Amino acid sequence: MTEERSYAINGSTGSASKRRPFRINLFFKVVGKKKQRHRKSPVVSPSPLAMSANRTSPITTHVLDTSLGRPAADVPVKLFRRGERIGQEWSQVSSGQTNSDGRCNGLLNSLEAGVYKITFETATYFNKNGIRQYFYPHIDIVFEIHDPSQHYHVPLLLNPFGYSTYRGS
Repeated sequence: MTEERSYAINGSTGSASKRRPFRINLFFKVVGKKKQRHRKSPVVSPSPLAMSANRTSPITTHVLDTSLGRPAADVPVKLFRRGERIGQEWSQVSSGQTNSDGRCNGLLNSLEAGVYKITFETATYFNKNGIRQYFYPHIDIVFEIHDPSQHYHVPLLLNPFGYSTYRGS
């Protein structure tokens, strides 16, 4: 169905409005006994990458190099857990490396409540990519897990002179 409407355009000098016709293509979807109007939109399928994302690990990470505008591949990643009491030593529980999409999905099989630290060996990444000047040779992100039944995604937005992180989904 095509519907024709007019809209007003105000002149730059404050003169009277001009009206120009335009067309909107709409289709109707019947829900129950009511008709609902929807704009046509293309059908979007999930990408193969999204469909194959490994979510088996309760802690995952994703590193993006914001200076190059692409995923940071081959960044060594280490995961540590701190002892039960504050001040106790860190114990390495896993390690891995980001893939070509900058993701490291297989760090753990199970999770316990506690304080964790992910260390990103950024000097290795920068040197491998010909970046000789950088400020952070490694980045430690410390976070606390209260509910081990949840999934925790810890993204890192990286550049040679800064970084940012947040709890992702």
